[in-house]
Amino acid sequence: MQFLETTVFGGVLFLLPLVLVLIVLAHALRLAERAVQPISKLLPDAVVGVGGITILAVATLVIISFIAGLVARTNAGKRVGQRMELSLLSGIPQYQFVKSMAEGLAHVKSDAGIEPALISIEGGWQIGYFLEILDDGWVAVILPQAPTPMSGTLCTCRQAECGHLVLQWFRQWQL
Repeated sequence: MQFLETTVFGGVLFLLPLVLVLIVLAHALRLAERAVQPISKLLPDAVVGVGGITILAVATLVIISFIAGLVARTNAGKRVGQRMELSLLSGIPQYQFVKSMAEGLAHVKSDAGIEPALISIEGGWQIGYFLEILDDGWVAVILPQAPTPMSGTLCTCRQAECGHLVLQWFRQWQL
């Protein structure tokens, strides 16, 4: 019985942020539809059509989002975004998880010189990344931890204990 209760409770906690986002988007769409309704009356029926108001509302939301993205790139926008993130979103575990993964993937994608490797650790092999070749046959590597591929343990090991790893998906994702 406890399994059922904890599973249902966990499912509710998992779905709650998604439902809240959908509610906010639906409300934003209704507001945008009300805002574009006077504009749609000025256009001929052939242009607007059956779903014309909805299309105009979605286009309006996309344009507003684009402008908000431009503002977010400014220093003042970054400060406001950080304050909002700390006060509103920092308590949502799913947000923190997705943000952490996105930052890690963005960081890996921007570092074109990082090469995947197999590193011999305690009698086994672990996937890691070459960071730098050091003196006397040593290399600096990072052993990634979940969920971000660029956070983990930084260590040095002998180059003979490392192997270059060729991964097709690694090349396709430009990691």
